Amino acid sequence: MISTKEAEKIYLDAEKYMYEDINTLNSFIISKGCPMEGNCFYLHHQQDLSTPLPVLIYKRINYYTLLKHRHVKKMIEIGFNAGHSAAVFLHALQKDSIFISFDICEHPYTKECFEYLQSKHPQLKHMIEGDSTVTLPKFIEENPSEICTYDVIHVDGGHSIDVCLSDLKGAHILLKPGGVLILDDTNADEIMCFIPSLENLGYKMLFQIPTHTYSHILFEKPM
Repeated sequence: MISTKEAEKIYLDAEKYMYEDINTLNSFIISKGCPMEGNCFYLHHQQDLSTPLPVLIYKRINYYTLLKHRHVKKMIEIGFNAGHSAAVFLHALQKDSIFISFDICEHPYTKECFEYLQSKHPQLKHMIEGDSTVTLPKFIEENPSEICTYDVIHVDGGHSIDVCLSDLKGAHILLKPGGVLILDDTNADEIMCFIPSLENLGYKMLFQIPTHTYSHILFEKPM
């Protein structure tokens, strides 16, 4: 396990190569004239996108460090939005990895952001569009060979209890033993309430640098 200082240095050395992607994603959002959802760089509806918010850097460090120190071949993200977290993940993944996104695509910038990142990063294979309470179970039903094959799954979709429950059920089915579940926005009660259930299933919290804004928890699925 590396120290916080080492993790910060590794990430900051890499972040400068992410700026082109982040600035391009921001330009798509601005061109649509609509507010942006919060993410690992900016607060919800933040208007000044010139500089990432310093308080969110440890969230990005945790994301990047996790993927850099594990052999991640397959990953799913539930909740792509404008692709800011996906950009961090994609810069950390090996070129031969597979990254699949699920998103409801309710914002006018989402598809354009996805297409841009896909053009830059060969790991980004598919965007499965629609309500994840429908599309995720359908994906599992139609692709039984994908069950228990994903190394990392990032759950960052809808925040209602029903949606989060459905996303976690799907993630549990697709995540391989020893894989990592990234549960985002654990500051929300509707999401925090599922932590005891995950622990009862044998999921263990992994070490991470503490975050207090848009907090998240890393869980390892039992073998």
